[in-house]
Amino acid sequence: MRIFPHALFLLLAFGVGCSAQDSAKKDDPKRPKFWLGDDVPALTGAKWLQGSETKFEKGKVYVVEFWATWCGPCIQSMPHLAHLQEEYAKKGLQVIAVTTADEDGNNLESVTDFLKKRGSKFPFPFAFCATDAVNTAWRENSGTDSLPSSFVVDATGKLAFIGHPSDLDDVLPRVFAGEWKGQASIDEIEKEKAELDDILNLVQDAATRAEKANAGKGAEVITKAVGDAAAEAAKEVLRVLPNYEKKWPHKAKQPVFDAVKLAVTLQAREFDAAAKLTDDLHKKSVQAKDTQTLGQIRSFWSVKALNPDRKHIGYATAAAEEILKLQGDGDLGSLLGAAEAYYAAGKKDKAEEFANKARKLAGDDERTKAAVEKAIQRYQQ
Repeated sequence: MRIFPHALFLLLAFGVGCSAQDSAKKDDPKRPKFWLGDDVPALTGAKWLQGSETKFEKGKVYVVEFWATWCGPCIQSMPHLAHLQEEYAKKGLQVIAVTTADEDGNNLESVTDFLKKRGSKFPFPFAFCATDAVNTAWRENSGTDSLPSSFVVDATGKLAFIGHPSDLDDVLPRVFAGEWKGQASIDEIEKEKAELDDILNLVQDAATRAEKANAGKGAEVITKAVGDAAAEAAKEVLRVLPNYEKKWPHKAKQPVFDAVKLAVTLQAREFDAAAKLTDDLHKKSVQAKDTQTLGQIRSFWSVKALNPDRKHIGYATAAAEEILKLQGDGDLGSLLGAAEAYYAAGKKDKAEEFANKARKLAGDDERTKAAVEKAIQRYQQ
């Protein structure tokens, strides 16, 4: 979505779930080898780099999280996983992070280095696989090719869910309440997401109409017309959202929903209202050590599409600093995010300081160096 990318990004990034049918018969040729309702395979041959070896026990619920050191979204999701581990530990949850050696730099050395620097922040076991056996048994056999990917194992040792780690906010409460009904629950979650998607698309639809109506009038005229139309549509979204919250009250309690509301409020150009939302969201995110939501606060207030006049830009730098406190300065994403926030705030010397730290951290890896420079050029445009 060109005009309103950030709230839609939330839906895309956090709205991926398992949509196939778990009711397929075992002998159905279209059914994956490993699917919902199946017994889960053991994590055979894994080297446990943090925490003790974990075997699946009946009566406990597991989240088996597949990740890689080069996968930014994987690492961004880990604080959320740590929060879930803490929240549901007494109910029997155990998160397990699993990664497999690959040709993109995810190897024993890089994983060990990651855990040495940041492992203490994530209180769950980490397993490293030198061969593809576990990856094949879980991801390939289920047709799962994205990272990060979360596999939920229920208390009977059966596979209950495959999806993005942010989906766990919808899945785990149902699992622990004894309300998980397999595909029926997945369908319900997808319905909730689709309704929110339809509401947010009011902005995109309005922007598209304005762009077509002003075609050929010049970039400046089109940009203003599209921006005005998107802002008016965002105000309509804000009027509709309370009805959605009443219908799906559990969704309204999730940090991702608060982030969506913040993005919509900024798009509607209601900056003082967005400031009030941010005060509460920032406080809750710091208390929960939720760097993912803090990153959204930082990004939303920094980006020109949502905050062209840089109003209340201090929210972006404050969120960036909190992320650095929680993540440390050994995380490229945190450093680049801080550089972007300070650049948006007009503090270019401070921005360059963080950018240089990111360059130094990239080391001699050409791919990482190129990615860092691309990120710097993007926020400077």
